[in-house]
Amino acid sequence: MNTQLDLDFTAAPQTSDIDLDRLTSWLYARGDVWSTAKIITAELGFTDRNVRALASASNGQILSGPGCPGYKHIRHSDPEEVAQVVARLRHQAHAMDQRCSAVLRAWHNAPHLQSPCKVSQISVQSQQSAATFSNADQVGGQAQSHTF
Repeated sequence: MNTQLDLDFTAAPQTSDIDLDRLTSWLYARGDVWSTAKIITAELGFTDRNVRALASASNGQILSGPGCPGYKHIRHSDPEEVAQVVARLRHQAHAMDQRCSAVLRAWHNAPHLQSPCKVSQISVQSQQSAATFSNADQVGGQAQSHTF
């Protein structure tokens, strides 16, 4: 018996230049203050997911990351804050890369009903996605949108 899992891989929320401008302007006006997603959603009406997506699409103008007390405009951030966020983001990226490798190893080593062709497609697709992610991040030092 072959059962199919029903997984919901909902895409990240769409971002617009208008919403990005609203958020960056609002954070800039707040000054040297970390703003939580709860405050931002109450003030600007965004969802938590929208705030994260906008921060990701901000080309580095919005400082946030794992373990941060919220969101802050880059112009109101001191060098230590930036260094800490960059270190945390790099650590998270490394951990995610390790997890990706573990998933692929487990998939290749697991007894399953998939044909070898489909297994190799997964490996090739994940390598292409990783290469796209790495190369796009190096383009002019600006954040790029990535499709996985």
